[in-house]
Amino acid sequence: MRAVVYEGPGDVQLVERFKPERLGPGDVLLEVVACGLCGTDQRVMAVPPLMGCEAGRTIGHEISARVSDAGDASHLEVGDLVVLAPNYPCRQCPSCRAGLLNLCDDFRHVGSGVDGGLADYLVAPAEFLHKVPAGVDPVLAALAEPLACVLNGAERAQWTANSPVVILGGGPIGLLYLAVARLSGASPIVVSEPNPARAQRARDLGADAVVDPRSDSHVDDLIALTGGGARVVVDTLGTLLGTAAQVAAKRGQILVFGIDETATASVVPSLIVSKELSLDGVYLGRGTFPWALRLLRDHPELFARIVSDVVPLDEWTRAQELLLTGAAAGKILVTP
Repeated sequence: MRAVVYEGPGDVQLVERFKPERLGPGDVLLEVVACGLCGTDQRVMAVPPLMGCEAGRTIGHEISARVSDAGDASHLEVGDLVVLAPNYPCRQCPSCRAGLLNLCDDFRHVGSGVDGGLADYLVAPAEFLHKVPAGVDPVLAALAEPLACVLNGAERAQWTANSPVVILGGGPIGLLYLAVARLSGASPIVVSEPNPARAQRARDLGADAVVDPRSDSHVDDLIALTGGGARVVVDTLGTLLGTAAQVAAKRGQILVFGIDETATASVVPSLIVSKELSLDGVYLGRGTFPWALRLLRDHPELFARIVSDVVPLDEWTRAQELLLTGAAAGKILVTP
């Protein structure tokens, strides 16, 4: 079978590997339908890598697949369409014992510590598989994982109907937040994004305005467009906490989603105090996969607009270039 394998820093190759044949207790053999690319994959491929990955591992974790061999899983059958929750908690650490499985101290991450989904087949534990509802496009189902992560933030977001929202970053995660905020009734929704193609996609998805962060009046424009500040500000890059604090309204909320271990933020602490701002980090999904799948079933046209490129696995180098250069206007999905 084909697989995209991390060989070492800056070396990710499409290679031939043996198809998995043996299943352990509770394991399921999956034939991959689609696998999304995201910032995590970009961090793995950076030189030097910004996220650890074991040499020889197949990358990719945003996976939709069909069951090829259900093993001893009684709730699955051959042919079932499923998505994978790709972070396996240890269930022994203090976080896990406290019920915070998404904050496990000793995760096994699919696509870095466990073989991932940029391949024809993979093996996964049945307990981490979610059956996809009838009517969901099998390729679009690969959006379930990033959407589940976004919904972890949306579940805590203090937006309500007609409350202003600012989304810093119009990449795929920003577009997912935009879609969910739009469904919640939040308004106006303003996106900050310098890439013209991504800015236009945000407009097409329902953003009330898009502001170029390279403008000298960027912060003032965001404040003005939200009528004095945003009820909720989402930092999808994880590098814009200072800007978020400036454009948040009094008693506003900042959701920090993106991860960049190299970034530091310059924040005026008095803004947090004088505005009584709240700050929430958002890490992975937390029981939100069923909700994500329902949204994909109920609003397929909305979420389909987030996908800009569907690339065959054989054209891996093109998909990789789209990701690393930022040339894709929206989500990149790779299909074996």
